[in-house]
Amino acid sequence: MLALFFQKLAIVLGGFAAGGTIGAHLAVLMGFTPVPVIQILGGVVGAILLYIFFDWALIALSSVVGSTLVVQSLPWNPPAETVLYLVLIAAGIWFQAAWLRVRKPSIS
Repeated sequence: MLALFFQKLAIVLGGFAAGGTIGAHLAVLMGFTPVPVIQILGGVVGAILLYIFFDWALIALSSVVGSTLVVQSLPWNPPAETVLYLVLIAAGIWFQAAWLRVRKPSIS
């Protein structure tokens, strides 16, 4: 029972960290300063999404966080950065969704 509690706690904390990172990056892309309120709101949304829709939220959040980390490390101009960001997110979701289907075949 204790393991289940810590598993759910880890899911919520991971969602909070991912959502906060995404919120801060989106604020910067839109020209805002990433204030703690934006990071906290993003964290709360990420925690709720990951808790309720675990598989798909994990796929989406990990794709966005991974894309954020890649794009932040490149010194590109904002339009090219935005295009790369969206392409990396789409590719991450597509690859992980394909892997999820292989891993969890539907029963027909």
